[in-house]
Amino acid sequence: MNRIQRKLGLDMRGVQERMHELHSRLGLPQPEILSLNDNTNFLIPWNNTVLHLAVRMGNESVVEELLNLNTPLLTEKNIQGNTPLHLAASSGHVGVVESLILHANGSDVESGRVYEVISMRNVKNDTPLHEAIRGGHDGVTSLLVKEVVNANHSDLLASINEAGESLLSMAIDVKRSHIVEEILEAEPSSLLHRGPNDQTPLHRAIENRRKMTTTTSHFDVFQLNENNFENWRIKMKTLLDSKNAWEVIEKGYTMPEDESNLSVTQMKYLNDVRRKDKKALTLIYQAIDEKTFEKISCASTAKEAWELLEHSYTTVDKVRKMYVFNSLRII
Repeated sequence: MNRIQRKLGLDMRGVQERMHELHSRLGLPQPEILSLNDNTNFLIPWNNTVLHLAVRMGNESVVEELLNLNTPLLTEKNIQGNTPLHLAASSGHVGVVESLILHANGSDVESGRVYEVISMRNVKNDTPLHEAIRGGHDGVTSLLVKEVVNANHSDLLASINEAGESLLSMAIDVKRSHIVEEILEAEPSSLLHRGPNDQTPLHRAIENRRKMTTTTSHFDVFQLNENNFENWRIKMKTLLDSKNAWEVIEKGYTMPEDESNLSVTQMKYLNDVRRKDKKALTLIYQAIDEKTFEKISCASTAKEAWELLEHSYTTVDKVRKMYVFNSLRII
């Protein structure tokens, strides 16, 4: 019996018992007896590797040992197409997820291996992020979102599965307002996705509003309508000020054509401005309905979105006032 077998032995006996019981209840042939040897590539029923098993159990020490012996196990899939990271994400084992990410990084930081592992799909076209959000595991989700953003692949946050579900729509459905915020800040375009029944995340949020105390308006954003623009503008400016995001609308910013010559200080400033701009744009999106969103969806910055809103609603207000004035003249 090797080290891994000793560490997993008791748990494996428990797994065997549960498997035999399940097979008996279903009238299926009994599965083969599980055994471990020095070959870490062997498969147990349902094409799980020993790493799948250790991950499912949340046994961090065994996961570490297996990854040190055989890092390629990271991308092995079982019969459902799940990688070890899929299972760790669905189980909510933050420590195990950290180990898997660490080893993916360690193999070659520049190779994009972390993104490869996080973006892998199972037979339902779910990524590990879909699994983490579905399970309501905020810690795992936040960790994976951070890794995706760091890999410069925030576009993955707008991806959908076989059922047409986006990560944002799923986060709204399971009432994870913190995750909704993180996804919107990292990838605002995820609001554009139309899922089942041609619903956007805004549709889903409105549909769930009675049941959900925090949806895409999780900052208690004052909602804009055609009659309250002046009041909305004051309240939104106050909110953006409190989030240190008003300056990007007030001053705006210009993207440099070539970032390769920027100093560390300049890059830090630019990244800070981008972060604030995403936050401001997200807050604006949360305060408007879908019809208004379509009018400003072409905006690439918060300042552009703000100016489009001002133009649209100021024009409407002028027309309304002119109508009232002309009506009075007729009287």
